[in-house]
Amino acid sequence: MGNLTDRQKKKIIADYLQTESYRATARLNKVSDRTVKRIVQQDVDFAQKAAQKKAENTADMLRYMESRRAQAQEAIDVYLHALTAPDKVEAATLSQIASHIFISHFPF
Repeated sequence: MGNLTDRQKKKIIADYLQTESYRATARLNKVSDRTVKRIVQQDVDFAQKAAQKKAENTADMLRYMESRRAQAQEAIDVYLHALTAPDKVEAATLSQIASHIFISHFPF
């Protein structure tokens, strides 16, 4: 770690914030997992950076979900219509109906 420049250490921290994995960050920077862990733990601003990155990711995801809301609702309507079509229900086996009921009530 003593041979790493300040720039390399900053890149390691930035990569770790992105990957959230010591191993993946180590591979990206051709250093050991322990080196990554040591650099991250020694960065006094790391907790603040991590919290900021998490908040940014959450905001990005919420914006994305909101931008897709109408499309998702339309898709759900199409699938619900198909799942509740009388001819489809009549043609379904008991096993298929049971699976559908279980999955629709206990999504994973």
